[in-house]
Parts: sequence; structure tokens; C-alpha cells
Amino acid sequence: MGKLEGYKYITYLIGSMEKTAEGDDGGSKREIFVKELLARKVYPINPVQLEKYKINISTEKAKEQMNDWLKNKRFSEFKDFSRLIWKGKYLIDKKYGLIHIPGDIDYVTMSDWVTCV
Repeated sequence: MGKLEGYKYITYLIGSMEKTAEGDDGGSKREIFVKELLARKVYPINPVQLEKYKINISTEKAKEQMNDWLKNKRFSEFKDFSRLIWKGKYLIDKKYGLIHIPGDIDYVTMSDWVTCV
């Protein structure tokens, strides 16, 4: 992938979003990394901020929904939702045509390295 204008590198910020020491969705710790990486001309792909574009709900609501599906043995919905998070989705836009919203696999491919938070 080509570089983003103004950035030397791209990194995907991986780490816990379910059970964090901070008790959030992993966002507070990633924000520290985002600030520092941007200062160094490294573009951070932050999944906490980007999940909503794939799944249309907050990370917190997504965790609740997925736990509910597992609890109620609705494995098909769980599998489809997980696939959406990992592989992203495609949309048809009247102005721009086919648009791909990246998934976690795409984030890894786009990155020069992966940063574990």
C-alpha cells in the first residue's frame, strides 16, 4: 500500500477491547499511543474508533450483543458478526461506487508493523 500523505509509516494498534485494566473498550490507552505516534509521523489505525463504521454500533454494545448470541447459542449471528469485524464490508455509494470498509485483516495488511497495546 502507498503511504498516506504526511506520514512515514502506518501501524495497527492491537490489544484488548474486552477486558482492559482501565475497564473501558481499550480506547483510553490507545489514545496515548495515537498522540505519540502522530507526533512521530506514524499513522495509527485505531480499531476502537473504526469499529463503528463496520458494525454500526459502539464497541461496548457489540461486546454485549456477541455475548448474548453466545449465551443463547445463536452461533450463526455470532459468526457473521465476527466475519464482519475481521473482513470488513462493502457498500455501494451512488457518488463513489463500490467502497470497502476495512476489517482487522485489512488493517494488518495496510500496516508497516503492528503495535501491541
